[in-house]
Amino acid sequence: MTGARRSGGRAAALALLPSAALVLTLTGCGKTVRASDVEGKVVKNLQGQMPSRTITVDCPDGKKAEKGTTFTCTAQIDGKASDVDVRLVSERSFSFRIHSRK
Repeated sequence: MTGARRSGGRAAALALLPSAALVLTLTGCGKTVRASDVEGKVVKNLQGQMPSRTITVDCPDGKKAEKGTTFTCTAQIDGKASDVDVRLVSERSFSFRIHSRK
């Protein structure tokens, strides 16, 4: 039971992380999002909020750099998987929301 409570508390804490608008780097003429740039910026933002945690993020390649594009990345925070929902707010910026997996 104690583990379930901790897990529930963790989910609530992660859901409260604010979205952040960050600059993207675009690749090629087709204007796709460079996954490594999104990953790096999400990690940097999260480490600023949780400096003692080990954080990695993996995002899909080839997403269109258009306003409204959405995709999900996978974050590992201290070895626990979370989803990162990313939404492009313009061709060059995005917001994200992180939540633990159920």
